[in-house]
Amino acid sequence: MEPEVEDIRENYMSDINKKILERKQLRLKGYEYSKPGGYFITICTEDRILNLKNRGIRGVVEGAWLKIPEHFDNVELDNYVIMPNHFHGIIRIVGVRFIEPETKKGVINHAPTLGEIIRWFKGRAKFEIGERYDKDFKWQRNYYDHIIRNENELAKVREYIINNPYRWNEDAENPENWKFAGKIDIAEYYRNIWE
Repeated sequence: MEPEVEDIRENYMSDINKKILERKQLRLKGYEYSKPGGYFITICTEDRILNLKNRGIRGVVEGAWLKIPEHFDNVELDNYVIMPNHFHGIIRIVGVRFIEPETKKGVINHAPTLGEIIRWFKGRAKFEIGERYDKDFKWQRNYYDHIIRNENELAKVREYIINNPYRWNEDAENPENWKFAGKIDIAEYYRNIWE
């Protein structure tokens, strides 16, 4: 291979590796995401395609969401909303005790991490959507979360979720607003909800 072509390929791969390494960390460093507490989550469709406008797909997403507590016995759900290309919800991880049948002693069950819960939810919904509606459906690789610190924040997040459909025209996830994408910091956008 000519040296020029090899240099171009190396520079290109170097740029890709830099982008991967520079990818913004979304999780709070050092935080144990299996701790009991409330978590506000946002999950987008891949490339923010408006797949969730389809009534059948919306039904599958809602069904998978509502099955989370059946799969994780120490998880409770709170408000949620399905938007045309993203999903908002509140997950509460609670400490769970169950009685061990043989010894009759209480045992603390292993709490799943928020990541495990989201992975299950996304996987379940994707599988069912692929089987019934759209085999090419995909979620965005990651998700956004916010640890809900107190009752005041919880109230603000609930209000945001309830009002989100009425504010679609202003939503940072709305493709019509992408012309401002360079000006919108998604983390800052969501932080303004509770501050």
